Amino acid sequence: MNFGFEVAPLICAEPASTGCVDEWKWTIPVLALVFGFAMRWMQEHASNRKQERSQRLLRRELRCDQARVQRSDAERANLIGIQEAAARYYSAASEAHSAMLDGLGSQGVWSTARIARESSRAIQTSRVDMAVLQYRIHASAVCMQLDQLIDDVTSALDAESLEVAEDHWRRADMTFSQMQRLIGSEIRLLAITDVPEPEVAAAGHDRTIINIKPEHVDAWLNPDPADLAALYRIFDDKRHPFYEHQLAA
Repeated sequence: MNFGFEVAPLICAEPASTGCVDEWKWTIPVLALVFGFAMRWMQEHASNRKQERSQRLLRRELRCDQARVQRSDAERANLIGIQEAAARYYSAASEAHSAMLDGLGSQGVWSTARIARESSRAIQTSRVDMAVLQYRIHASAVCMQLDQLIDDVTSALDAESLEVAEDHWRRADMTFSQMQRLIGSEIRLLAITDVPEPEVAAAGHDRTIINIKPEHVDAWLNPDPADLAALYRIFDDKRHPFYEHQLAA
């Protein structure tokens, strides 16, 4: 029966497609994974750069340490060499001075005394050796004392009278003693190093100090210029303590 109403067709909305939802379900984890990898790469990159910077600084410090060690070793060797050359120079000059005094006894006139050829050659040779080493050392006080010693010895040997010669020779003797003590002080200021103990090498150091035994301290502080080999015997008879260390924060 129709009462005049028209029945509209029932229209049902179709369900939305589930494709977009499925895509977002997979996209978010993938993006999170990519972001995580990117963050990890950035952290590793920053860490690697920091390690490389630390290694560069460490290599630079090692090069500086090696340069300081080489300079100290060279300075020490030059000071020991100039100490030996000065001892030869003073010894040759002393022999020449004694010979001139002996000649004075027979001739009676100081101005006629002459230096023997062998003594003159020894004086000149040792003086050249000192001059070569003098330009290599950095201790200006030693250089000044060395120049003073040469001036005093030359003035003593070239003096016109015995009184003047003896006065200059007393000065030369005092200058030589002062210079030997000064060279010894300069050598002691240079830290003498050697191959490190195993635990020191394990900590990354390639040198360590020489630990002198207590019974050798007096001989080390008061060396005999005529027996420099005794200093090396002291080095060979060093102590071997165990060094502890801890990592810096």
